[in-house]
Amino acid sequence: MPEPPPVRLMSVRDVRLPMVAGLERAMDGFYRDLLRFERVEVGADRGEGPVYRAENHDLRLDVVEVPPEDQVSRPLGVISPHYGEILEWLAEARIEFERVRGLSAGDDGVLLQDPSGNWVALSPLREFR
Repeated sequence: MPEPPPVRLMSVRDVRLPMVAGLERAMDGFYRDLLRFERVEVGADRGEGPVYRAENHDLRLDVVEVPPEDQVSRPLGVISPHYGEILEWLAEARIEFERVRGLSAGDDGVLLQDPSGNWVALSPLREFR
């Protein structure tokens, strides 16, 4: 049995987000290469957008011609054990992100946008012992 991807979605089920047509390569770079989701070819034969698998759920992208004006205001929550490496890469690539701090100790992360303009809240994976 293959290992699951080293990333989790903070959701209770699969997530659907819009993706502007023509950005598939950039979205692969963001979700597959940077955040380390696994790209699966689920609906490519039916003209559906890419699907990225996390450890617990799938992220399904719906291809649209123009981004919707009323974007979802809640960011996609992503938890990664490679948080530090991702931050270094973002800084080197000069991709804008904003550090955010929660109300409790250890509740921190970054907020950034994917190539299609969807908000992503990236947090480190914390193991409790």
